[in-house]
Amino acid sequence: GLVAEGAASIENIVYETIDESKLSSLDISNIYSKIGFKSFSSYARDEAFLSFTFNPLIKDNAGYKIVKSFTLNYSISNSNRLFQSTNSIQNSVLATGSWHRFYVEKSGIYKLSKSFIQSLGLDLNGVNPKKIKIFGNGGRMVSLSNNSDYPIDNEENAIQVKGEDDGVFNDTDYVLFYAEGVDTYNTESDTHLNLYSDKSYYFITTDGGNGKRIDEFIQPTGNSTSTITTSDEYQFHEVDLYNIVKTGRRWYGETFAVDNEQEFEFKCPDISNPSQAKLKVHLASASFNLTEFTIKSNEQTIGTLNFPALTANSGTEAIDLSLTTSITPSETTKIKITFDNNGVPSSKGYLDYITLEYKRKLIGTNSQFKFQHNDAATSFGIGEYQFTNATTIKEIWNITDLFNVSKISNSTASSSFNFKTNLGELQKFITLVESDFFTPKKEQQTRVANQNLKGTLFKDNQNNFKDIDYLIITPNSF
Repeated sequence: GLVAEGAASIENIVYETIDESKLSSLDISNIYSKIGFKSFSSYARDEAFLSFTFNPLIKDNAGYKIVKSFTLNYSISNSNRLFQSTNSIQNSVLATGSWHRFYVEKSGIYKLSKSFIQSLGLDLNGVNPKKIKIFGNGGRMVSLSNNSDYPIDNEENAIQVKGEDDGVFNDTDYVLFYAEGVDTYNTESDTHLNLYSDKSYYFITTDGGNGKRIDEFIQPTGNSTSTITTSDEYQFHEVDLYNIVKTGRRWYGETFAVDNEQEFEFKCPDISNPSQAKLKVHLASASFNLTEFTIKSNEQTIGTLNFPALTANSGTEAIDLSLTTSITPSETTKIKITFDNNGVPSSKGYLDYITLEYKRKLIGTNSQFKFQHNDAATSFGIGEYQFTNATTIKEIWNITDLFNVSKISNSTASSSFNFKTNLGELQKFITLVESDFFTPKKEQQTRVANQNLKGTLFKDNQNNFKDIDYLIITPNSF
């Protein structure tokens, strides 16, 4: 039978201290303070399986430790079916009510004016603005694994509605919320762009009760144990234009065939000096002779990538390699890539992406920007983020939980703006600057028809549960 849901655990864990020097091949930012045990039960070929994962390396105040042994405890469920551990049938939020949709492409804080909301077809006359609600799951790609955590329906997002307290949505009132675009890195596919969509849709309604609002972030009350004055800035350049083998999930952008030398510019404000930036360039070559890429940063050669020749009839149509190195960034960092086709014009080079990571000072600007401190995930105690020149920062939003954003207010418009968080997890933030809100986009058709596939799929005509063997999803044209 299946292991009962939540009835698996590990105990009697024996650790062994391990020297940090032995972890040189690992990214220590991914080593956490908790073992993070997870388990799930499943059936395959009429046999029951228990799968579990945990972090074999942890970090505590004494250093790094590795798990040597443990005891696995579990109990078998009385049922031999999987239904006990699946979600119960429930209706979609889109099943009833009046819904309209809009979309975003990049992540950030968006402003929805009254005129924009009405252009979607949503009538706000006589509507209490406290009933405005926005739903959506962001623009990231769904995991390839079907047992990964993912919302089973559109989630409601916490929002701000400026001017809602008088019960009327006036012409100068507006909605603010954090939207996730299609520019979110996906580890499984090693891409910064959603491979399946170039739009991240959100849904707005005024039906039902009051909507979810952004609450104040609860700061820890204890004294800070560390001071944080920098952010781990991450920038990328990636466009999806060519799929070399015309199948699979690997897409490339700029080609190096006619134009064998191309330059890409990164703006790097408020560099924490002295600073070393981490640069990664992912490239590919399709050639039956030896080829080479040379990479320069601000006209200084920082590395070369030598590509072997393809073998005819081998089935391999391109070879990809990456260069990862440290550079000294400047406020405008120019990355120049030169492709040497070895005198064979039919040879082609391709750029997949460039990433640049550097330490950025926490200094207020006239633009919204996201920030995070990667070492917070493997640290302990209370961290205090300290901003300077913060008069333009109205609020800082904690966007770690996409659906439950919280805020820290700079109510006095102070130039020095500090706040505290508990360490031990990676938290993500964004500055709210009133001179820099993004504007969403809309299509010609904004009205969303009521739909309830998830609430009716497993029910027969008498509205009773009915199991199905498999599901085929096709376009309407089929």
